[in-house]
Amino acid sequence: MGKKKIVQLDDTQSTPEKKAKKEMFRWEQAYTDLKDKTADILRQARLKPEQIASMADGELLSLEGVGPAALEEIRSKYPATLAQTKPETQSKEAKEVKTKTKESTPKETKSTTQHPKTRHPRNTIGRSNIYKSQKAKLKVDIYPLSTAVKMLREVSYSIHKTVELHLNVKETGIRGEVSLPHSIGKETRVAIFTPELGDKIKSGKIDFDILLAKPADMPLIAPLARVLGPKGLMPNPKSNTIINDPEKRKQELEASALLTYRTEAKAPIIHLSIGNLDQKDKELTENIKTIIDAIGISKITSAYIKSTMSPSLKISLSSL
Repeated sequence: MGKKKIVQLDDTQSTPEKKAKKEMFRWEQAYTDLKDKTADILRQARLKPEQIASMADGELLSLEGVGPAALEEIRSKYPATLAQTKPETQSKEAKEVKTKTKESTPKETKSTTQHPKTRHPRNTIGRSNIYKSQKAKLKVDIYPLSTAVKMLREVSYSIHKTVELHLNVKETGIRGEVSLPHSIGKETRVAIFTPELGDKIKSGKIDFDILLAKPADMPLIAPLARVLGPKGLMPNPKSNTIINDPEKRKQELEASALLTYRTEAKAPIIHLSIGNLDQKDKELTENIKTIIDAIGISKITSAYIKSTMSPSLKISLSSL
């Protein structure tokens, strides 16, 4: 009689049942305590609640579709916490070495030259104490525009004085340009497409705010859409950035306080820099009113202003 062959099954091979056990997290059941739009953004970004808790506010705002209002909503349910991981097991030898090191090493005094990010670990604890103290100065949830601009000066705590306007609108695809009555405090960098500039864009070097092109250049620009599109820099006839005479258009843009605006590609949010805190209240107020009038107040659901580092202040649209 022949010998029977004994075949050993490999337990390490994955089976559908084992995979199902591993994939316990159900994305469709996550973030049901948030609004549908906000929940969809977090699900698409594949961020779990524990990851959100360890993220700084700036990281959340960098997600497409997340504005000040959505950030406040997320933080109300998933506040930032200091992520500290401790090893579950530790060998006795490691513990003894650690104890001896502590006994033999004198206590170090705090260095006066300690880096600010080390003293205030903003990226690990989310909201800083100075932010919380400035936020506490805001006694109401919504302000008339003129009052909001005045309060912004009181709650801003950064040497960077850029004033930002964030608008939640009713739909995506809103875009255009508006000539402001006052400067926005920074020079608009305008570039005209050339093959040499195309090579720089491919290498990741982008040193312009607006890109102009002729219609004949579009076949060369099309492969760059993945780079330019997410940054809102893709030439478009609706924004008058595809034009037969780009040189003349460049002179117009650089000579006036002309501001282009557009919603994010997948979210009805508009982010704009509209001036700086060195300007007078009247100038900032008039810039904001001009932008809102150009977009159309009926298309706007809510508006917020903030500086580079400050809490956001909600503007009463009925006061405009």
